[in-house]
Amino acid sequence: MRRGRGDLSRVRRLVEETEAVEVVVGLPRSLSGGEGPSALKVREFALAGAAD
Repeated sequence: MRRGRGDLSRVRRLVEETEAVEVVVGLPRSLSGGEGPSALKVREFALAGAAD
């Protein structure tokens, strides 16, 4: 799947098409177990998707 603009719209469309009741979003962690910039982006993405 290509990543970038429109990802959230595509996820929403897939949820509607498949009548999904839950979306699980993976949280990237560093080898030390901490969260870096990628984790922040994922959290923002997930919150944006949950806002609907």
